[in-house]
Amino acid sequence: MCVCFVARYLQVMGERGCKPFIFLSDGVSMDVFCEMLTLAGKAKCKFNGVLCGRATWKDAVDIYARKGLKALDKWVSTKGVSNLKKLLFCLRKHATPITPSMYENWKTLETEPRD
Repeated sequence: MCVCFVARYLQVMGERGCKPFIFLSDGVSMDVFCEMLTLAGKAKCKFNGVLCGRATWKDAVDIYARKGLKALDKWVSTKGVSNLKKLLFCLRKHATPITPSMYENWKTLETEPRD
């Protein structure tokens, strides 16, 4: 799929969306996830955050299984921290905070679940 097509899709999604939304990492690597967030940001897609677990820690499972707890502690304090810093950098650069000023009529946004 062409990157320009994806960028256009993200731009339209951000323009037409009327409610806050986040991106799910779906278990891709942190590098791939941050690349996608950067693409969304450059496309002016106004996303509001992320939900990512495996993108942050999935490599740690193999480290623990092969090398044990001490290696896991080292991984968390180095690569794990690095992953979080990379993610925060991408969010600060490209995500749009959810604030009342984002919406002309923010008090009318649905806050209760639908039946």
